[in-house]
This record gives sequence, structure tokens and C-alpha cells, in this order.
Amino acid sequence: MLLAGCAGNPAESSLAGTQWRVTGIDGKPPVVPQSAHIAFDSAQIKVNIGCNMLGGAYRVDGKRLIAGPFVTTEKACEERLLRQEAAVNALLESAPLLTHDGARLRLASGGHALELERRVS
Repeated sequence: MLLAGCAGNPAESSLAGTQWRVTGIDGKPPVVPQSAHIAFDSAQIKVNIGCNMLGGAYRVDGKRLIAGPFVTTEKACEERLLRQEAAVNALLESAPLLTHDGARLRLASGGHALELERRVS
């Protein structure tokens, strides 16, 4: 749902304060589905695909999500989980196209795609 009458980009305003469950990474379910999520506050994005935490600034420019630079933890993780984390990191750094309908969010760019479902608190 877009917030009418707010200053700034409406898509950005609609992401602020939301949390999303990752349902697909490049067409496959997340390795650790119970942990895979993304949260947006007013200026920061926080990502956990199942092992490491990734965070940084974000903004919406038209239909693109502009994010980073990122800070990340560097835990040793299972190889297939590291591949998913690398795919999500590459996607977020490539100014992905943002498709958002309120309950679902899709980010796609550079051969990677991320499917998300809104978490309701």
C-alpha cells in the first residue's frame, strides 16, 4: 500500500518499516527458509539469508532499489547457503528492478531474482 501525501518516493515510503520473508532466490527456495528475511527501516536494509547478516543504506529511485555500501558478518556457512548469500548480495548491489504490490516484493537484475512475501507483525 502506498502512503499518499508523504514526501519522498512513494515506493520507498511503502518499504519503510516493513519485513519480508524470502520465498525464492533465483527460482529456488532458501536453504534456511525460517531464517531468510529482509527488513527495511526508513533508511537501512537488513538482510539475513540464513547465516550472515548484511546491512546498509537503501533508497528507491524510480523502479530501482539502490542499496549499499554494505557491512556483513563473515561466518563460516554451508557452501549452498554461501552461494545464495552471494547471489542476494550481487542482486542488491546491481540496482535491481523493484516490483511491489503490498503483499509481495520482487527484486530482479543481473541474472538474479529474489521473491519475498510481506511479514505481518
